[in-house]
Amino acid sequence: MTYESDGGPELRIRKDDGTVTTFEMGIAHHYVAAMASLATLAANRESRLLDAWQYHADAVSGAKAKTVKRYVFTSKDPWRAAWVARRFAEEGVEVMQTTAPLGATLARDFFGGAAARRTFPAGVYVVDLAQPQGKLASALLEAKPGFDTSFVRQETAKFERNRRRGEDQERDSYSFYDVTAWSLVYAQNLEAWQVEDAALAAVTGARVTADVVMPVGGTTGRAQSSYVFAPGSTGATKLAFALLRKGVNLGVVGTTMMADGMAYPRGSFVARVARNAASLHEIIAAEAKAAGVMVTAVRSAYPDTAAVGTGSPDVRPVFAPKILLVGGDGVPQTTFGATWHYFAEELGQPVVPIMGRALSRVDLAAYNVIIIPDGQAGRLVDQIGAATMTRVVEWVRGGGSMIAYGDAAQLFQRKDVELSTLKVLGAEKPKDADKLADTTANASKGPVPPLVSPEATAGKTPEYVPGAIFRAALDRTHWLTYGYAQDELAVFIDGDTFYTPSTSGDNPVSFLAKEGDLLLSGFSWPKNTERLLKGTVYAAAEKAGRGTAVTIASDPFFRAFWRGAAPLVTNAVLFGTGRAAK
Repeated sequence: MTYESDGGPELRIRKDDGTVTTFEMGIAHHYVAAMASLATLAANRESRLLDAWQYHADAVSGAKAKTVKRYVFTSKDPWRAAWVARRFAEEGVEVMQTTAPLGATLARDFFGGAAARRTFPAGVYVVDLAQPQGKLASALLEAKPGFDTSFVRQETAKFERNRRRGEDQERDSYSFYDVTAWSLVYAQNLEAWQVEDAALAAVTGARVTADVVMPVGGTTGRAQSSYVFAPGSTGATKLAFALLRKGVNLGVVGTTMMADGMAYPRGSFVARVARNAASLHEIIAAEAKAAGVMVTAVRSAYPDTAAVGTGSPDVRPVFAPKILLVGGDGVPQTTFGATWHYFAEELGQPVVPIMGRALSRVDLAAYNVIIIPDGQAGRLVDQIGAATMTRVVEWVRGGGSMIAYGDAAQLFQRKDVELSTLKVLGAEKPKDADKLADTTANASKGPVPPLVSPEATAGKTPEYVPGAIFRAALDRTHWLTYGYAQDELAVFIDGDTFYTPSTSGDNPVSFLAKEGDLLLSGFSWPKNTERLLKGTVYAAAEKAGRGTAVTIASDPFFRAFWRGAAPLVTNAVLFGTGRAAK
């Protein structure tokens, strides 16, 4: 059970009625509540144990009545799919990995379309819901969680009232608690299907255990020309960072490349023997094994029948990143921590944490990447200061890569910064704000203010999205999307900051689907969220001199469990820089 009361940074909190609650009192309240819960549990242990047994039994028996009987998932990133399967196993969820093809009569893709016949290849993961932990599995995987209809009506009524009120008028507060979507399929960028067959085909395979073996890596031999490995996996990213830390001269190809008769996608990494020390062979063999990546040893730099080979000028250098991660006032600890954890703990790539106000004391030339997690642009400006921000802009133009998420990206758009031409949708007052046609209430919508305020946005600005998942389109020719094998990406949005496209830069991740198709999972506001989200940008890359400013509209590492958008950040780190760090 969760108890949340008397919280906050203060040691003494004065409440609305004038009474004071201290930090010490808050601890006592939580302690008493926890002990009372445990005592009640112990006193009713038999009925609670029966409840637990019934919960698991209902999961098995109730699965027959559900539309979805089975989930099947895989990934172009074998490490990511294996990680999800292992996490399920650790929670007691039964997961099978197939060793033979598996058929389904009605399989529905998580990105939409009708249920259709499909044969899954060997190696996919299968989760049947007729199991004791079937309810947990469904909660973690289901594409679209259901909502109580009376709750939705209640919140929608509040929304209708709020949209008629002026900016400074009192508004109804919404009752959403936390987020409304969390499917691991979308969060981890898996390929997944819901199987609706009444009679399920038997699974040939082995049950996944918590110690499942992760992908094995190494090299195919000793290269004469170069070593090549494709992007798109966690292991490939880890390997690229590791090789750069070891001083390996690494390149990336910007188009499809041929090497020894094999085609490699844009974004593939190339380590050329002639441009590296003799120790390259031993370094890459060891690091590839550690990262779980198979690296191809290439004999010839000649591109065979294609225009680009490993010796082509299309293979451009990748500079070893030296990363500053900004935190402190204006940056929530959660967003800062999620970014730090992904780089330092999951990828093994060091970052240097720094308070925004300390940037004035740093030799920026010693770094070529600055990351600002989702935060408050106004407070960040106060921290960093005008003089230091001028230095930072010059640093970007000199070849630095600066990355900001969510509201923090508004720092780029300031007139005294001008690193971005993105605009916050609805930030400017509509020209016809005082000529709104809809000025009277519609009785069929329930109780609403009888008049629309002259300052009301009336649906012209986004309402706060309480954590939902949307469909974004990818421009896979752009370096920011290297490694993605699909044209669409599920992204998480919580907030009301939507960005209009850059007029001078690139908008490689945008919301282009028609209204009604953008929402993949969770709750969005009718005639507002999708209508206004369409045509806006999730990720933009804007050149500034030799450097780049990269904007991502929301936290790509949300709560440290969202990983589908992670390659956008690592690509910005690896390919957005125009120089080596000093």
